[in-house]
Amino acid sequence: MSKTAENEQKKLRATFYNNLAVGAALTGFFAPYFGFMKGFVEQGGALSVWGTAAFVSTGFGGLLIAFVFRTIATNSIQDLQD
Repeated sequence: MSKTAENEQKKLRATFYNNLAVGAALTGFFAPYFGFMKGFVEQGGALSVWGTAAFVSTGFGGLLIAFVFRTIATNSIQDLQD
């Protein structure tokens, strides 16, 4: 396979993992927010400690997964050929 074709495959792989990272980051930001608002309204303005911990851990988990996918994307384009 030519250098150009290999470079394109590496760029497509990096784009795929970068898109996964964006999706995980958005999920990490918005899922806890919407879950918090739903629980806040249902419980009359009060949340339990476990509910709050679940929202915070969901947010951090999404950001952690986004970081891992972004690192994979960065590493996959490190060795592009000229």
